[in-house]
Parts: sequence; structure tokens; C-alpha cells
Amino acid sequence: KNARERKMMTGIIGFSGAGKTTALQSYYSNNTNTFMITCARTMRTKQFLGEILKSLGVNYVASDYEMVRMIIEVLNKKENPLLIIDEASKLSPNALMYIQDIWDGIEHNAGIVLAGVEYLFDNLKKGADRNKIGMPEFYGRVGLWQYLLEPTKGEIEAICQNNGVTDLNEIKTMYRLGNFRYVRNSILNLVNQ
Repeated sequence: KNARERKMMTGIIGFSGAGKTTALQSYYSNNTNTFMITCARTMRTKQFLGEILKSLGVNYVASDYEMVRMIIEVLNKKENPLLIIDEASKLSPNALMYIQDIWDGIEHNAGIVLAGVEYLFDNLKKGADRNKIGMPEFYGRVGLWQYLLEPTKGEIEAICQNNGVTDLNEIKTMYRLGNFRYVRNSILNLVNQ
């Protein structure tokens, strides 16, 4: 919401199982003019740009430059849009440079959320510190880095109860699991016994 309202690029950093994707999908599903893609390690830059265009409802294949221009044009025609890029830590440095180009074209009209595991931030920071081509510029465009924390006991209790696990001893064993994915798996195992 902050990225959308303040028209900024925000990075969400969290360990595997921190709940990034679930939260982002919920926000995407419940807010208009929100567009979301999930990156894959095998994604090439043209596929990355194509996924963004597809999320925008556009089927368009051209040169990378023309695809970036089309993304900018479509986003700038939307009212208060937000582009969510989940699993951004899987993107190549080249794909990150395309995000920078998109950002430079939509900066005053839209927000972008990049979400990934810790090495998204670590690799960007190292690249910026080492003055790798394009990295200082990209790193400087991310206005806020939000770090996610392990689930609290209260969150774990609520998730358990909402999923039919009410035995306090079973719930207490989940406190030490440390992430939402492990809690979910534990609940599924209990429910399916």
C-alpha cells in the first residue's frame, strides 16, 4: 500500500517461508490496478518482460526495448497502479536493469514492489558497493527495504485455530518452527492424520 500511495519502489526481504507470496497474492487479489508476476530462475529477459505485459492484459512480443516501452505506456495509462514482482531474487542483473528502465518511465505514476529472499538485498548491495555496471543506480532507486520477521506465537496460534488445530500442546510444538511454511505443513500433517 505504501509503495502504491507514495509511488515508490519497495523491496520486501524475507527468508523462505516468511509469507511473502501469500501476502502479496492476497493484496493482488483484493486491489484493483495491481499487477503481479512471479519470477523463475529459468526466465530469460524477454520472458520476464512478456510476463509483465501478460499481467497487464497485453499480448505483445517485440524487441526488449519496445516491450519495456509498452509496459511503461500501459502502466502510465492506469490510475494509481502497482506492479508486484515476486521471487525477484531469481532475476538476473540484466533483468533488474529492465526494472530500472520501467521504473524510470513510471516513477511519478506507479509503485513497484520487489519481493525476494535475503540475497536479493545482499547481491544488490554488493553490486552497488563494488560499483558494478547499473547496480548503484538500481540500488539507489529502491526507496524502502522491508524485512519480514518470524511468525509470533500469537500468529501461529491464530493460524492453527483457523485451520482446526486447537490442542495447546500441538500448537506449542509449532512455536519453534520459525516460518509460516513449516507451520502450514505441520497443520496439514495433523489434519490429515
